[in-house]
Amino acid sequence: MNCKQANEEIKIVDFLLSQGMEPARIYRSRTLAWYKSPYREDKKPSFKVYIKKNRWFDLGTNEGGTLIDLVMKMFNCDTTGALAILDKPEIAKTSFSFSKEQKEDSHGIEIVNIQPLNNWILKQYLIERNIDFELVKNYLVEVRYNTYKDQEKPFFALGFKNNKDGYELRSKTFKGSSYPKYFTIIPGMPKRLNVFEGFIDYLSALTKYNTKKLIGLTIVLNSTGNTPYIEQLVKSSDLVNCFLDNDPSGEKAFEIIQNWNTNTINQAQKIYPGYNDFNDFICNKPMK
Repeated sequence: MNCKQANEEIKIVDFLLSQGMEPARIYRSRTLAWYKSPYREDKKPSFKVYIKKNRWFDLGTNEGGTLIDLVMKMFNCDTTGALAILDKPEIAKTSFSFSKEQKEDSHGIEIVNIQPLNNWILKQYLIERNIDFELVKNYLVEVRYNTYKDQEKPFFALGFKNNKDGYELRSKTFKGSSYPKYFTIIPGMPKRLNVFEGFIDYLSALTKYNTKKLIGLTIVLNSTGNTPYIEQLVKSSDLVNCFLDNDPSGEKAFEIIQNWNTNTINQAQKIYPGYNDFNDFICNKPMK
């Protein structure tokens, strides 16, 4: 067995089950499962597995990847060691199945309440990200939300609304969104377009330039997966400034946008080369 075979033939949920771990809850038509992290202390489930994609992501450490990546992380081994672990007969025989007891929800995040942002913990989170609260407060709300059925006390997070009334949610310990996932338009001068990947980066730009609003119409994608939906806005603009991440996903989105409008500038490479995104730049956290 090689790495490609292991990642394609062995489901992460099956491997975790072979290690005695079952999901705390399952959402989104049984395509997303949440666990307590298998390699660190985790009081609340913050480790998610995308069942169909067979990928994982840990909100607590901001890491993710394939099954091989997970096994190396769990057992502190290299790829050879990971393959040896996965080659055990008991893992091949393990098969995860859904049970009635496992909590399931069609969207995962249930919004309980939306209110003005007054929570000092959330304000402190912005301060830690070097974001000026007074400049950006009008873009944010405080969202109380549940992530599983019969939750006794809701969690809270910064909420940034999109154009279909869904919310991007951020706190020191959580990164997620409510349904539906979509982009956000912030009105401004037409024909001049600014495109950001995430709202934290947009707020970082406002802080950097000491303004409550940028010149030009601004789109916050909230995910590079929303790039196809902005094609007409890009094509109808005279100038497009892209403030995307300096990573493969951001670079791919920039290429798509540049193909729609040749008068597109990669501001990520001009303003914060060597940094993953605008917020890393203002926090002085260069890429490793």
